[in-house]
Amino acid sequence: MKNILSIVIFLFTALLLITCTKEDNPYDGNTCYEGIIVAGDCPSLYFVQVTNAPIGVEWDRKDSLFNNVVMLNNPPFNRIEGGLTIGTKVYFHIDAKATEQRSCSDFYPCPTTIPLKKPSVQLCIDYISLNQCK
Repeated sequence: MKNILSIVIFLFTALLLITCTKEDNPYDGNTCYEGIIVAGDCPSLYFVQVTNAPIGVEWDRKDSLFNNVVMLNNPPFNRIEGGLTIGTKVYFHIDAKATEQRSCSDFYPCPTTIPLKKPSVQLCIDYISLNQCK
């Protein structure tokens, strides 16, 4: 009886350890993602339809439905000459650690925010460019 109880406790503990492991961050900081800007909300928030990886969600705005959309929380625009507009193709790297910790740094904080429905996937980035990543 004592052996059976020991086995049950061991199996229960093993099951807890297996089911309680930390989930990996699904976003790769080494991948160059590409996408098209479909909306913006002040200098620090852009909505991008990702074209080379299935990391976004379905998102609608003004009778338009977009697939695979993410929100970029902190684009460092000082690296882009000419700025960004809707329809601009961009390339970016995700800051995986900041995204996981939800600790994006706003390079240009929003003075006011336009009330837009935000997609559920919100990412911090550490690189953005109009040119393909190297």
